[in-house]
Amino acid sequence: MRSIWRGLFDGPAHASTAAPAPGGMIPRTMSIDNVPRGAGHADALAAKLPPIAAAKFRVLRDREADLAAAAAALAERRMSLKNGRQIALANVESARNGGSTRRDGVSVSASQPERMVRHLERELGDIDAELAALAAREQATAARRSPIWPAVIAYVRDLRGTVTDAEPVELPAFKGNRQAHVDHVRNEIATLVADLHATRSAPYPSRVAKATVTRHIEALAAAGAPNALVTVELNRPPAMPTTLVRSESGPLLRLPDTAGLVAWLFRDALIARLHAEIDELADDEHALDDQERRARENELLDALMMAERREETLIELAGSEGLEIPRRATADVRAVLGIEAPRRE
Repeated sequence: MRSIWRGLFDGPAHASTAAPAPGGMIPRTMSIDNVPRGAGHADALAAKLPPIAAAKFRVLRDREADLAAAAAALAERRMSLKNGRQIALANVESARNGGSTRRDGVSVSASQPERMVRHLERELGDIDAELAALAAREQATAARRSPIWPAVIAYVRDLRGTVTDAEPVELPAFKGNRQAHVDHVRNEIATLVADLHATRSAPYPSRVAKATVTRHIEALAAAGAPNALVTVELNRPPAMPTTLVRSESGPLLRLPDTAGLVAWLFRDALIARLHAEIDELADDEHALDDQERRARENELLDALMMAERREETLIELAGSEGLEIPRRATADVRAVLGIEAPRRE
């Protein structure tokens, strides 16, 4: 599937912060170690990206700026209406009591109080109706703000090294509209995230746990063995094991190594008892050692990246068709910008 952003750079070279490659074409790879000095913050960040991703970054930035300006204008209008409502409410109360009302800062007395009250009540109702409509517009504007944008800024700001534009992804056939297709991919993403969590939190095999326990007890026993050599050579009491412990006040204290001494005295019994505990607690059916865990995790991360790239492609296509689908706050920034870059843990 050809990205709509890639189409911006077909044909003759376009203006870009990247230096033209031989033949006038813009390179797909760009070093981001050097950011132009004196540029605006957002422009400096865009300059860290390859051309296609930079173009998308600027579109996202401009969209967020437009929505922020719209939200500020709506908030200003809301404050003005609330101030006007206070005046209108005071006028209604005053007119009901036969007093004067204020118009543009001027006190006005009504010759027909009842008619004035009805007129002022209509004004107050108009203000309340506009406030209600304004609240709906503010809510709609806030809903259009992208929750991923702060993450995009943070990710690009911290980028180091070389970044390239990612190749377009192929979309498999799907029976349904764009929104249904996005929902389908998002369900796939949720499943992959759950599988990734299960992989990272999977227990270790009993054989690995037993090997760890054995090494630990043997190390304790070796460190906790009394030194009888001084008794043999010098007829002195054996040197008992000690260990350094930091006190609450800060200094290190040398104390008897009781754990090491117990391990030295009962090494085999401790190992056998701990092995029995492991046999009772282990879940070897779902266990993974480090090698298996890394392989499974990498497999899931690759699948998750491809699913997120498909999701972003669908969102772009929906946007080109007039359907606005909000991005997830947890979307991978690399998929949103369409870049190949280091994974952030």
